[in-house]
Amino acid sequence: MVLNFEEAVEFLRGVPLPCWLLFSFIVFGAHVGHVGGVQDFNIYRMQHFDLHGTHHGSRSAVINMEAKGEASTNLGRKCVVLRWPDLSIERFKGVVERGAGAIVILLPKDWNEVGASVLEGWRELETSLLQEEIPIPVYLAWEDEAFEGIYDQLTSAAQADLNSSAVGELISLFMGQGYQFITSDPEPEVVKDPQVVSLVGKLKGQGLESHHLPSIAVVAHYDAMGLATSLSNGIDSNGSGVVALLELAKLFSRLYRDTQQRPKYNLLFVLTGAGKLNYFGTKHLLDEQQEDTDSSLVGVDYALCLDSLAADNSQLYLHVSKPPKEGSKAFQLLEALNQSAGVQNFTVGLVHRKIRLGGDALAWEHECFSLKHIPAATLSHFQSHLDQRRSSMFVDRFHVSVNVLSKSIKTIAEALARHIFNLSLVDQDGTAELFVGDNSLDADYISSLMRSLSSQPRSPQLLLNGNPLLAFLEQTLAKYSHELTKHVHQPDKTDPEFVLYSVPTTTLQTYRVKPAIFDLFLALSILAYAGVWYLLVLLYPKYSLYVPALKKVKSA
Repeated sequence: MVLNFEEAVEFLRGVPLPCWLLFSFIVFGAHVGHVGGVQDFNIYRMQHFDLHGTHHGSRSAVINMEAKGEASTNLGRKCVVLRWPDLSIERFKGVVERGAGAIVILLPKDWNEVGASVLEGWRELETSLLQEEIPIPVYLAWEDEAFEGIYDQLTSAAQADLNSSAVGELISLFMGQGYQFITSDPEPEVVKDPQVVSLVGKLKGQGLESHHLPSIAVVAHYDAMGLATSLSNGIDSNGSGVVALLELAKLFSRLYRDTQQRPKYNLLFVLTGAGKLNYFGTKHLLDEQQEDTDSSLVGVDYALCLDSLAADNSQLYLHVSKPPKEGSKAFQLLEALNQSAGVQNFTVGLVHRKIRLGGDALAWEHECFSLKHIPAATLSHFQSHLDQRRSSMFVDRFHVSVNVLSKSIKTIAEALARHIFNLSLVDQDGTAELFVGDNSLDADYISSLMRSLSSQPRSPQLLLNGNPLLAFLEQTLAKYSHELTKHVHQPDKTDPEFVLYSVPTTTLQTYRVKPAIFDLFLALSILAYAGVWYLLVLLYPKYSLYVPALKKVKSA
């Protein structure tokens, strides 16, 4: 059956007004919303932790807002995309003060190609940001072709808005296109009862009661720090210290195989956690050990802490809180270290810095031992504890050398051997070397460990009890020790020394969209269009009565 025009009109007149409105909203929903595909990017959240009651880093994580370029006139509740090479602390603070709702910073793919002075400036900015408490979400992302294209479009649109007239701005407001950024993860939560792990491997010296023998402890913390939790790999600080400790354990385990040839010294190899959180693991391990008179660390003659040993230079520094007295065992160990360094074409400088008892922050790991009246020192290629490379993700890999690390390990190994075997009596000039031939260092093993540690982030938030890397370290250290003990410590619940938060990494979804005001404009236009048609259909019968009369007037 075919309807004529009058019947069709009569049918449409029978459609109630709510149905016309429903039709309008269906049409509206089909035309508005996203106008481009979805792109996903891995983004890395800025550090978020509290230390000694001070808040550090980005305090929020959720992004669901329109993206804008920095030059846009209105940044309120917008996500601003910035490039790290163009950033400064003043520009960053300026964006936050202008009401930005979130910030995404694009990192260059390979910063090894930039100069040393540029990297130094980047590290200064990184250090400044780590000291800030930032209320909005801050993420870092790698600058690939897709994200660079989004950044260029946002920058161009922002610049066009600045240069356009009022009419141009109005047209852009209705007809322009933009991006909506969305993250799916919830707001960060406090990590409940974080468990920090420390490992103590022991090589027993000659004697039936080894716990009565003097001991030397070799110590290194295994965590790292940088601007983003999941980008803090710490290849030098302190990946090199961990590699050095494991290789030393491997070397001396060979010398301790024969019970009759062992020296009358115990060697302790101590891996500690949360070193970047004011050496939390070391302090609590010592507190625990001092309460136990049979513990390994009670009565240690000396503690040698290893921190950053792989820089491409020939200078090492021995940091002490109190210079060793001449004739003491600590002084003898220092002399042995200087002799071994000379053979390896190293020089070892002594840096004396008193512990600041009034402050919360410790400069070096050995200060934990010094506060317990245990002679200790930290060996590092850094002359100052304030060197920004110690807590930075911007490490120049060309200046981190496996060969230099191997020479550092050889220097330490020969010095320890000279001291515990008392070789100075037969080799006064210090030229004799013990770790040669079958006992020499394993360069391939050192290189493999360096690659393994530097390939995964080691922020304190990630290296809690149960982490696979900790299981690997425990297994490796146990392999080269006569006995190994695992110690787990937690911050005080009433007055925690530090607080950690979740959400280190998430996925950013970007949508190409029209402005929100365009959706409103389109909705009103469709409603008006539907309303006109409704009125035409409703008024058609009255209009049709005048049509014959008009035709008669024209014909007359």
